[in-house]
Amino acid sequence: MFKSSVISILIMLLCLLTTSVMGSEIINPTGRDINLTSLLRLHDTVIGEVEVTITKEQLILMPAEATITLLNATLSDEVLSSLSEQQLDGMISQAMFTKLNIGLSFEMSSLELVLDANSEDLKVGQIDFGDKPTQRSFLTPSLFSGYINLSAGASRLENNTPENDVGVQYSHTLDAGFNYERAVLEYESIYNDYQNQKGLYSRQGTRINYDFPEQGTRLTIGDFYSSGATFQDGGDMLGIGIARDFSLIPTKNVRPTAARQFTLQRASTVDLLVDGVVVRRLTLGAGSYNLQDIPLAEGVSDLELIITDASGKEERISFSIATGMDLLKEGEFEYNFNGGIKSNISDAEPEYEREKYLINGELEYGITPAYTLGGNFQVGDNSYQLGHRSLFATGIGIFDIKTTYSYQDVLGKGLAASVGYDLIGSASTDSTFEFSIYYDYYSQYFIGARNDILVTPEAPINANQHFLSSRINYTFNPFLKVSLTGNYVHAYDDAQRYWTLSPSLSGSIFDTGATWSARVTHKEFLDDSSEFSGLLTLSWPFGSESRVISSYKTDNKEISSEYSYRKNVGNSGGISMFAGATHSETNDIDGDVGIDYDANRFTLRAQHVSRYSDFSEDTNNHVTQAKLATGIAFSGGQLAFGRPVRESFAVIKQHKSIEDNRTEISPSSMGARAYSDGLGPILIPDLAAYSEQVISYEVEDLPAGYDLGAGVFPVYPGNGQGYNLQIGSEAAITLMGTLLDKETQQPITLVAGKAALVGRDDLEPLQFFTNRTGRFAISGVRPGTYKIKLNTPTPRYFELVIDEDSSALLRLGKLYVD
Repeated sequence: MFKSSVISILIMLLCLLTTSVMGSEIINPTGRDINLTSLLRLHDTVIGEVEVTITKEQLILMPAEATITLLNATLSDEVLSSLSEQQLDGMISQAMFTKLNIGLSFEMSSLELVLDANSEDLKVGQIDFGDKPTQRSFLTPSLFSGYINLSAGASRLENNTPENDVGVQYSHTLDAGFNYERAVLEYESIYNDYQNQKGLYSRQGTRINYDFPEQGTRLTIGDFYSSGATFQDGGDMLGIGIARDFSLIPTKNVRPTAARQFTLQRASTVDLLVDGVVVRRLTLGAGSYNLQDIPLAEGVSDLELIITDASGKEERISFSIATGMDLLKEGEFEYNFNGGIKSNISDAEPEYEREKYLINGELEYGITPAYTLGGNFQVGDNSYQLGHRSLFATGIGIFDIKTTYSYQDVLGKGLAASVGYDLIGSASTDSTFEFSIYYDYYSQYFIGARNDILVTPEAPINANQHFLSSRINYTFNPFLKVSLTGNYVHAYDDAQRYWTLSPSLSGSIFDTGATWSARVTHKEFLDDSSEFSGLLTLSWPFGSESRVISSYKTDNKEISSEYSYRKNVGNSGGISMFAGATHSETNDIDGDVGIDYDANRFTLRAQHVSRYSDFSEDTNNHVTQAKLATGIAFSGGQLAFGRPVRESFAVIKQHKSIEDNRTEISPSSMGARAYSDGLGPILIPDLAAYSEQVISYEVEDLPAGYDLGAGVFPVYPGNGQGYNLQIGSEAAITLMGTLLDKETQQPITLVAGKAALVGRDDLEPLQFFTNRTGRFAISGVRPGTYKIKLNTPTPRYFELVIDEDSSALLRLGKLYVD
């Protein structure tokens, strides 16, 4: 944290110095160099503290070795190397970052250095929940906190057929979380009322999670979902589970995530690109996601996500579908063990099958940095599985090999296996080459331990024996990409065996941001029948907020177009809406329109879908849905309501001295994350668990001299934890005056001092110093009696009494010291 002396120095410089050059370009008007310790962050992510020199020429300088070491886990090796080469006299400057197209600015409001770097300049790191970040201290969440999310929804279904059916359904959901230290009790329920019939309330699940974040481990007891390993069955169960999984800890849904995982610190808009073309636009809240949450085409896909947060910062994430690419560090390990009875969760209460149990486990270990070995098992009431995984990197690519053996009482033995391979390279600065191949094998009677269908040897479980998929991508430049995808399916039924070959071209249209893709697919069955189809997609943005995506499919002559608009997503007043229409051989018109609106205290979701199968016969159906949701949260004795809580949250109260002043949380050019509105404390509902974050704030029309402190709350929340924060305090008075020697009547110049509040030994003394005219300023002062000590050759002491009704800026005038 910043030293109070540094804050005093800067406040005095800003408030006392009389100069006519205090414009936005001037950050040091003293005429001499200033040295201080500043917080360095990348957008909302805290990196650490760094020594900074702001010269009288307005240059920002930092010690090269210490700063580069601090940035080692943030910026790419190329950027760090360039900074090291540019250093001058052991220092690096703001101009050196600018040369590398990296923004570096000093925010006077929070006394912080802020980096603004493109995604290609950032280092891709591993998810590691070893030691909690130690570069700075974080605020402590409340010992006990909790939230209740409530929603009310209605849907109307109209089917215009000869019966002309119309149905209306109302639903209400409640999900709650109560946190004590690292333990979280979660509860979910739903109430449905259809056509004014007797409403049905049902509990959907109850569980306790206890996290050990230093070990990346979570213990779960109650209702939860177990996904199992690669070939294992997943399902709901009532039982106990423990997992050391570095992608699990941030996950609210208590469901182990795949390796291809990403975490959002703020609500963001996500463009889903396939073959380099935006094919879908999503709005996702803060939290962790993986590719299982996003719809993908069958087989190997060329997938990329463009994530844009509320500040407009853009990040690109590319995924390889063939291998997990989740190599563990040497000596690192992950595990997942679950056991319990099977359950079926629907609109009614969970149904527990007490006679059917399920136990599964998985362990992966980093043998070397290039080789990870894993084993897994699953046991049910009438079957079991044993499996293995080998993931290793070589000079020619990454291989992922998985095998699983199964045994079932009726079917006997079964076998499943898969092999994945990825190779990524570059031929030049602009061109890249990618090759992936994926192979699956299933024996006829391979079965998962949870499979509840009626099985007989006469009815094979698996239709396909072999599945092979391969993709080659070559990007010539930003305007042209060529791709070739091939699939082969060898079914146990000869009539179902086929292969497909699908070449595509895609690229951007000049520098407009628009993208296009053309793909043709030939599907050949081994019985000599064949299918041919083509797909043309055009995605055209209109600024940064709206986009039109149009496509044409030849197989059913389907033409579709969708317009989407998103603005201020993740902030109060954020809106996301879309409208689209599709025409095909089977439907004359399909129309969709929807809107999501995030208010300061609630969210609203509405959508309407109309399907006209045949205009001539007036056959159509319509679905209209709407949902209103809010969240109520408490932390440290404070209660607030706002948008529904996701993973972790903060309740922010304004001190009574500024409770009528408008306050904005994380303000930006696109709006505020939340703001005060006279309806009680502010709720920040979307803190991402186990992620460094900074909650900034601004207060309008502050009294002159009012000291808000650093202007930020640094937080590192655990799962379900809540913060009780306050903006402003009684320690908000700023003293200003001039110290004079009582005997000589001369100013006491260039002397440091301390002000200690009498009777409050728990508070650190406030530090200050005098300038060449004896003037001084002390910020963060509370009402009470202060004992002042001046560090002169012979220390001098005097007292100041600050009244309860003192103004925020207290001008003391001339003070004579013995």
